[in-house]
Amino acid sequence: MDNRASSNPASPSHDKTRGDDDAAKVLDLLALWDGECADLRRAIEDQTDWGPFELVEMTPAFYDVYGLRRILCRFVFHGEADARAPFEKDLRRRLAAVTDWKEAPRAKLMDAPHSETLS
Repeated sequence: MDNRASSNPASPSHDKTRGDDDAAKVLDLLALWDGECADLRRAIEDQTDWGPFELVEMTPAFYDVYGLRRILCRFVFHGEADARAPFEKDLRRRLAAVTDWKEAPRAKLMDAPHSETLS
């Protein structure tokens, strides 16, 4: 049996163990980044050192069809569900100053190598 899916934080089986409330607090985004992951983390934290979203994980995800490197960035929302929308809108606006972002498709992330988790 392959244990990778159960230990992979992006896998659907892991989402089930987190519970619906916890999964609703997670925001997974893919950053386009060609530099060092530590530099990306610093740039994100410089833009987002406020509010209820916390960057909790960074994982090299895959290279897209153009050969550009994508980094999975997992944010957790620490607030009331009804207050999330305006904070998420502001977070996305601030992150756009760092690099280009895409929503994280679950199917792609399940196939990604996760040996380089950067917490």
